Amino acid sequence: MIHIVSRTEGFRRCGVAHSVAPTDHPDDRFTADELERLREDPMLVVVVLSDDDDEMASQKATTDKPVGADSSAQVGSASASTDGIKPAKNSDK
Repeated sequence: MIHIVSRTEGFRRCGVAHSVAPTDHPDDRFTADELERLREDPMLVVVVLSDDDDEMASQKATTDKPVGADSSAQVGSASASTDGIKPAKNSDK
């Protein structure tokens, strides 16, 4: 898998308008020469993932819970008891 991110939306290289959003391409999408040009281009971030990396990423994606999916986490508001608290005396009198 070839993972590409462009520094500028729509930047074109090797017949593809690349996105600022990470985009995955199959290993056979680009020739060896095209892949070399992509990797050398300072406008692109190119990562070639091995089959092991692809498999690990796939497994992680299927086992990770979305943020906030834990039903045991509770968000509450802090409240302080006002029992025994007297208002401050106004000394401007």
